[in-house]
Amino acid sequence: MDSGQAMAVCAYGWGKEFRLYHEYLSIGSKRYRLCDLTEVHTTFRTLLGIPSASLELEFGREKLILRGIAAIDKVRSIVEYLTSWCQKVDASMMPVVAVPVCLVPGEKAHYSANATLCGERMQETLHTYPAQDHGLLILTSKRIVYLGRKSQIVLDFAHLLHVSRLRGAVAFEADHWQKRVIFTLSRPEECAAYVEAILRTHNLKSGETHDVNRNVYVLANDP
Repeated sequence: MDSGQAMAVCAYGWGKEFRLYHEYLSIGSKRYRLCDLTEVHTTFRTLLGIPSASLELEFGREKLILRGIAAIDKVRSIVEYLTSWCQKVDASMMPVVAVPVCLVPGEKAHYSANATLCGERMQETLHTYPAQDHGLLILTSKRIVYLGRKSQIVLDFAHLLHVSRLRGAVAFEADHWQKRVIFTLSRPEECAAYVEAILRTHNLKSGETHDVNRNVYVLANDP
């Protein structure tokens, strides 16, 4: 279990806090594995002009309610990340979809969605990434393919170093790219879940022994 740096630290209630890690949630002295997470709900309210949020989590039969969270933007990012764990894709049950790409023998396409290729934000105060191209993002059993109107990108999973989950987007880093490539999608958490499932299958078939978590999914904090 990952015991490295917390992805997010959030205060709630009266002087309490919880810490979110890549694979578990730490509340007080107890750790909850995200792979056991089954439900995520959040509610927002304003009392005397002060907004706050409540986070309701279910780990199997155990229910947790974290009230009085003042960091509204942070809790939205946390909910997005936690929700992706509830939508884990079973690698053995991934659909096979038709795509406008010539696949090599043994290669199957599992995911296809409209995506916008973007550049980095020009100012940290902006919440959107500047669009550079519009097209189709495809995930096959062997690679990531982007078919844009003006450009095409192909990346074998063997060269994928890092996957970042941003606000409304995902970013990929490769061992031969000088900078990351950012795509905005309508459901970035679904895309990330498919990437993780494909990576897990890819690593098992290739006989690699390293953990799929070398391709770390970071919290949506728009770095």
